[in-house]
Amino acid sequence: MPFFKANQDSLVTADGTGLGLSISKEFMTLHGGELTIESQVGSGTEVTCVFPASRSFSRDESPDASHNSDVV
Repeated sequence: MPFFKANQDSLVTADGTGLGLSISKEFMTLHGGELTIESQVGSGTEVTCVFPASRSFSRDESPDASHNSDVV
């Protein structure tokens, strides 16, 4: 099941459709990457997105590298 929204009686108080994580996971899949989520009540949530090397580039290779030469 790619998407579902919790019912109104849940502890979730944020507005919205709840599609953010579903869309993000699909983008990562389309790029050959991986999205993982680890969450602990009272501690927080960690979301990790890992792109394959073939979909990554260094700062020097970026299309706008010449405009940001002073950025480290």
